Amino acid sequence: MSLTPRRNLGLKAVSLVLAYATWAFVVGRSPGVRFINAPLEFATPDNLVVTDYSPREVRVRLQGESPLLDRLSEQNVYARVQLEPTMRTGRAQKIGVQEREILGVPNGISKEIITPSLTVAVERRVTKNVAVRVRTSGSPPQGFRVVQAATEPQTVEISGPEGAVHAVEQVWTEAIDTKNHKRAFTGTIDLVRPDPLVTLKPDNVRVNVFVDEVSRPIEILAPVRSSEPSSCRTRPTCGWCSRGRRPWSSARGPRSRPSRTPPGCRRGAARCRSRSRSPASPRTRRPGSGSS
Repeated sequence: MSLTPRRNLGLKAVSLVLAYATWAFVVGRSPGVRFINAPLEFATPDNLVVTDYSPREVRVRLQGESPLLDRLSEQNVYARVQLEPTMRTGRAQKIGVQEREILGVPNGISKEIITPSLTVAVERRVTKNVAVRVRTSGSPPQGFRVVQAATEPQTVEISGPEGAVHAVEQVWTEAIDTKNHKRAFTGTIDLVRPDPLVTLKPDNVRVNVFVDEVSRPIEILAPVRSSEPSSCRTRPTCGWCSRGRRPWSSARGPRSRPSRTPPGCRRGAARCRSRSRSPASPRTRRPGSGSS
């Protein structure tokens, strides 16, 4: 009997294709297993705020058909945990995670939570209004200065955990650059959150910055009035009001104090003599004058 390997090649090719298809179908339908870490989200009541929790992710075991598991994106899977309004505040407590709270998994894949519980701390949510302060950076050109910076509105509402909100007295804007500004300008600027758990409403304000020219000092020259008598100011060579200068003397005789008031200084002589003496010192007598 002779062998003919090339006989019935078409039938053999069809048989090979059918065998491969059957194998692929069986392998594709076989269940597969995949482990992923699902991040946590919390559905909190209006009166509570989550301040801390651990662990940060939930370990989940997924089982299903291999094609479905291969097409599954891990970024789409997360856990949304529902919190009760009656939870105690001020200390951490353990809560359970249910399989129905694992979201982003398509139908046909079973879920099993490896870490079924976590620890959560909550605080009471409070709200209050605080003032807005403007932070500036840089300086205007030389000769100009920032006079005032005002916001619209002047206050905003903050909301968050009771401890964090009570610690906030004011909120600041992001830095506003005043460089190269010679006149007033206006803009919208975002507010800086004082705490990651504190929310702002609104989260931005309108800021009006007023820039003005620096006023320069003005020098004024004013005359100074003298307290000496006019007769002494006009004729300072008088013997009575020379005040330490050389006494007046006539053209004849030695230089000595005149026996009489020179002409032109008679009206101010008495005043000059009274100003030249000290009121507290007694009048002294010159040697050789008068009787012994």
